[in-house]
Amino acid sequence: MSSLAYILMGLLKDEPLTGYELNKRFQYATQFFWTTDQSQIYRALSKMHERGWVEIEYVVQEENPNKKIYHLTPSGYEALRVWLATPLKPEASRSPYLAQIFYGGDLTAEELIGVLEARLKWQDPEREELEKRWAEVKDYPDTEITKAQFLRRLTLEYGVLWYRLQRDFLEDAIARIRAKWEDET
Repeated sequence: MSSLAYILMGLLKDEPLTGYELNKRFQYATQFFWTTDQSQIYRALSKMHERGWVEIEYVVQEENPNKKIYHLTPSGYEALRVWLATPLKPEASRSPYLAQIFYGGDLTAEELIGVLEARLKWQDPEREELEKRWAEVKDYPDTEITKAQFLRRLTLEYGVLWYRLQRDFLEDAIARIRAKWEDET
């Protein structure tokens, strides 16, 4: 089973949710370490249901389409616990923009800088959103938050640090490319 299923079970362990609600929570909670789309979520939910990890409650609605509410089952919770306790090998990192830099020797400095500046512009709103969320929780004393809140705060901190590293790298790379090929910029 894919890691996506376990992430969904992590969301469902707190409360039953519809597929739509799962997608919204997923996007908010995991945007800095996992991306997916709604169709992948529904495929994973279907597989989880086949395995008996979730049950579906059907809610009939007169004005809107009927709702499916997904509940984590005891066997789903146990599968989640096993996955959480299993060390995972690091996954290979894929970074197309680093490949652009690596093979960018045929580009002018200005073209390459354009690629890097676009990357900076693209990631800035996400970094700013994470930093805003981080500012809201970073000063809570560890003794005043639950274990789950503490662990979520740790992953949020990771996201902030990752985006800051990306920003710092990109700004440094742009400055160094400009300095190295002044005549091209």
